[in-house]
Amino acid sequence: MTSNCLFVFGTQFALIISDFRSMGVHFALDNFGTGPAALQYPLELNCDIIKIYHSFVIPICTSHKHSCMVTAMIEMVHAMGVIVTA
Repeated sequence: MTSNCLFVFGTQFALIISDFRSMGVHFALDNFGTGPAALQYPLELNCDIIKIYHSFVIPICTSHKHSCMVTAMIEMVHAMGVIVTA
């Protein structure tokens, strides 16, 4: 799923995810780090995996700022018990 789902469908989408999770379905949030409310998505969507948006990941070898940003994202998401991928 992408973060736009919550933006478009609102809290009803989070309830749908909760219903599916109770049946054993797992969810991954794609494009994490984009959108006006990106930081609220891991909290509201209760997903199992978060994929960090590629525009943050690609320059981490050449940009200290990008490296710091991605490290902070990973630490934050891991603190919530969520798996991170890029």
